[in-house]
Amino acid sequence: MGHHARAKPDALLFAVLALALAVRLWGIADRLPDPTLGINPIVANTAVDEGDRRAMDFAWRMWRGGAQPLNLNPQTGDWPGLPFYATLGAQMLYRGYDLVVHGGTSSLEFVERMERDPRGMFLLARILDALLGVACVALIFLLGRRLANRELGLGAALLLALNPTHIMASQRVSDPNLLALLFTLIATVALVGLTDERRVRDSAIAGAAIGMAAASKYFPGALILVAALANVERDGGRWKIHGTAIVALGLGLAVAFFIASPFTLLDWTEKSHSFVMQRERLTSEWVGLSDARFSLPTYFTRTFPSMLGWPGYLLAIAGTALLFKRPRGWIVASVPLLLLLPTGSLALAAERFILPAVGSLLVAASLGAMALSGRVRSRAILIALLLLCVAWPAPAYLRLRGALRRPDTRVAAHRWIDEHIAPTEPMAIDVYGPEFALDFTVRLCLNWPFMVSQTPLVRAAYHPAFLDGFRYYTTSSEVGRRFEAAAGRYPLEAEFHRWLREHAAVVWSSDSTQNTGPRIEVLALPERISGRAERDSTWAQASRAAMYPERLGRWCFEMSSIFLRREQYDRAEEWASRGLGIGRTPSRKELLETLALAQVRLAQGRRGSYRTPLRCLRACAQGPGDRRQCLRKMPAVPARNAHRTLQTYLSVAPIRRFPARVLIMPLTLARALLLSASSIQPSETQYFLSISRVVAWTSAGTLVVSSWPAGASVMAISNMSRKRRCSGVVFACGFACAPALSGAGTQTHEVIGSPS
Repeated sequence: MGHHARAKPDALLFAVLALALAVRLWGIADRLPDPTLGINPIVANTAVDEGDRRAMDFAWRMWRGGAQPLNLNPQTGDWPGLPFYATLGAQMLYRGYDLVVHGGTSSLEFVERMERDPRGMFLLARILDALLGVACVALIFLLGRRLANRELGLGAALLLALNPTHIMASQRVSDPNLLALLFTLIATVALVGLTDERRVRDSAIAGAAIGMAAASKYFPGALILVAALANVERDGGRWKIHGTAIVALGLGLAVAFFIASPFTLLDWTEKSHSFVMQRERLTSEWVGLSDARFSLPTYFTRTFPSMLGWPGYLLAIAGTALLFKRPRGWIVASVPLLLLLPTGSLALAAERFILPAVGSLLVAASLGAMALSGRVRSRAILIALLLLCVAWPAPAYLRLRGALRRPDTRVAAHRWIDEHIAPTEPMAIDVYGPEFALDFTVRLCLNWPFMVSQTPLVRAAYHPAFLDGFRYYTTSSEVGRRFEAAAGRYPLEAEFHRWLREHAAVVWSSDSTQNTGPRIEVLALPERISGRAERDSTWAQASRAAMYPERLGRWCFEMSSIFLRREQYDRAEEWASRGLGIGRTPSRKELLETLALAQVRLAQGRRGSYRTPLRCLRACAQGPGDRRQCLRKMPAVPARNAHRTLQTYLSVAPIRRFPARVLIMPLTLARALLLSASSIQPSETQYFLSISRVVAWTSAGTLVVSSWPAGASVMAISNMSRKRRCSGVVFACGFACAPALSGAGTQTHEVIGSPS
């Protein structure tokens, strides 16, 4: 009889685990990448969960299916390394499956298949995550049984098995919050079971688990405080500190974190930069999503009731108070409180952020239900309370599950645009709208700058005047509604979207009955919105405020590139100049290219009054790399005033700043003048040929002078051997004079870097 009583809970546990697996596999294939959209299916399909795309993309970059050497550096620090390594393991496992199915295919063939259709790889990674979710259910059972009895463990396991937040996290790709919960539960089980005989071993296990949790999501590292306090006991009238156990705890954490996220420490300079940026984003106001600087009150009033349901939330509060009365119960009760401190300091409250604490909360809820049913001595009350906790959030989850099964509005918008709008029509798109390839080879479109936090840093883009030249704007309600909800704090952005509604015509909108997702509208913009003077004035005023150089510089480059491909060279020059004026933008190199090409095209189109890219040359004055980048475009420059070009070049590229390459630069300019002579009137050709010969012989003379040690030291090229310097004389004469001897001055020359 006693054996049968012990076996029954085991059967119930098996049933709960089977139920947990079933609900996590239901709908796991929803919202996989669509390979028919013509975009990068791994990272660019916005209908797929952003966390899935991020994990798969960074893991794919590490090895690219075996087509490149393995590089375990995730190249980012806003997430620790473990989620990326778990995704990498899933990708390699799928590679093994692919070898079995397709035979001994090469890595390049595997890469070609995955970059065309990665749905199988995504699905396998999600299934592995679902198994981790079931493991969490088993661990919470162990925690409840170790803390009290099997009844407590089974109640907590049932609540976690059917918790919607945990189910959704278990259907993602290497969700960092789910991984953090898994290792938090392992650490809590080890700490609750501490005994004098196994204290050092269990402390080391707890430390390693906390280190793995911190390698999944930084905040659970704070649990080291609870683990350390668990090794401090009151022995009679004195406090006893188990020093050896605490040392084992610290070593376990350090070793586990280093193994699971090594480049967070090895590449700390780069990772700290990403970490600081992520912290600034998370602690800043999230437009339309956060009402206060700190989200701690929101967790108590909105997030926990939504996450657990009101019955589960109230039982968790009561159970937390009871946990402090139990031996080792304070360890379980302290986990959510300790995790709330850093998480609540963020500006945004989200259920997924606090998921690592849900295990302790559900143990507390199960304990509260047991205590309430114990007062009336009725097991039926316990079952009814648990079922009420499960049923309360179920309707909202079922509605969400049904919505995810319908096509996404962004996919529908993508297909309509492909069918009805020519690829050459310039289009601006809201973030959270349909995604297109942004290399301008398929469609001329760009994403309008938007940042969910630190939004004022891209405010300069929110002026209707800057839409001039675009034919369409595709809006997403996920952007518009946020600005409308906080119009008092974001008046310029709200007015921008209000202007779109009033002045643009709706040519297509998504159908909410057939699709789910944000409301998408395709708007046809007026043909003329602003003039150059108005845009210059607006930009001059907007650029006085603080900017995010990386995003706005990229935006200016994309604007310039679109107009360059549209052969609107004046607009291309306009936006490239604005981008270069932003400051230290990473897109400076690309902006210089588009500026040089636009000015070259403008010069070619105005015979008799040529303009040279002098501004581009002057803009290059900040670094030799930029100067060389601009000089690659010089063979296409039809310069009328060659002496002005030469003077400007020498003023921005002094000899002393080009130690080893200074001898080639004047020759590049001379050759450019010869090759551009076809754009000059015949009466001027001899003038330019003579200028070219002067520059060529001057360069040759420079080489000759530099062949002596004294001259080399003066010219700052002493690192060149005498043999190389002397051989350069022959090369210089041949390089500079070859175009003239071959009649290049009368031949046409195709412009380098033509946008076509």
